[in-house]
Amino acid sequence: MSTNSFPLFDVIFQEANLPKPRRLTPVQIAEDNRDTAINNALKRAGEEWAKEVTAELIKRIAVQVKPFLVEDITQGLPKAHDARAIGGVIRRLAKQGVIRKCGYAPARTSHMSPKVLWSRA
Repeated sequence: MSTNSFPLFDVIFQEANLPKPRRLTPVQIAEDNRDTAINNALKRAGEEWAKEVTAELIKRIAVQVKPFLVEDITQGLPKAHDARAIGGVIRRLAKQGVIRKCGYAPARTSHMSPKVLWSRA
């Protein structure tokens, strides 16, 4: 919260020895919600599922020559209860430097809406 807009809040937070809450933009809120949903789906899928899927994806990515959509490399993988769980695995692979974003392309599984295009790192 802005200290200029709500000076009373500054006093309350200071007296309670609490940090001032940060003001989030709508984009930050959406990103936080996305990250929470992906992480929760990944947790529900279980670490055993994530390890199995990660190992298979690494094999599939190793032979990719052209950029790819997630839907191109996930066909036939074991399914999680929540399809968003695969997003957690993909994010891990990106953080580990296995893949990198290289653009966007229309996805057949999402009514041709643009999705991230990936390539081997």
